[in-house]
Amino acid sequence: MRTTINHHNERLPGRRGGPNYLNFRIFAILTAMAAAIVAVLMAYGSASAQEACNPECQAPSDGPTVTKAKPANHATGFDRDANITATFSQRMDKDTLNRKTVRLKEVLSDCSIDAELTIPCTWISTVPAKVSYDASTRKVKLDPAKRLAKNQWYEATIEGTVTNSAGQEMSERYIWYFQTRSS
Repeated sequence: MRTTINHHNERLPGRRGGPNYLNFRIFAILTAMAAAIVAVLMAYGSASAQEACNPECQAPSDGPTVTKAKPANHATGFDRDANITATFSQRMDKDTLNRKTVRLKEVLSDCSIDAELTIPCTWISTVPAKVSYDASTRKVKLDPAKRLAKNQWYEATIEGTVTNSAGQEMSERYIWYFQTRSS
């Protein structure tokens, strides 16, 4: 007959797989699960703080960042009827994403845009656009009020004052440029 040792280093009579062993295994699994739950709650403070986690569910110790922009920075041939989007690393406070913090500007056609964007551009005007946010995809969308101009450079900006759902601001303003197609 085998003996089983429980979590207190006490010998339990019976063979492996018997009722005492099964009770011990269930207890060990439940104890491990409880410890994991406590660790998560201690790390994140609460369920609402956990919701602000980035996709890897790390505590949002740093502010949010833009992980993807559409069109990509320096893209050319962008569809004149398409929406402009940006995806964040964390869930955002939708109230901070508005026409003042997320903007689209038409750039002067003679503006020199190079790979490093070392020459500052001058804007013609801000393009009226509806700003919306989808929390499930973490995407902000700019929907221009009218069709974008042909073969025109645009600057999209997200101000660094936008915040995640935990109230943390982006570390800096995010800017990207793109050019529409010629037809």
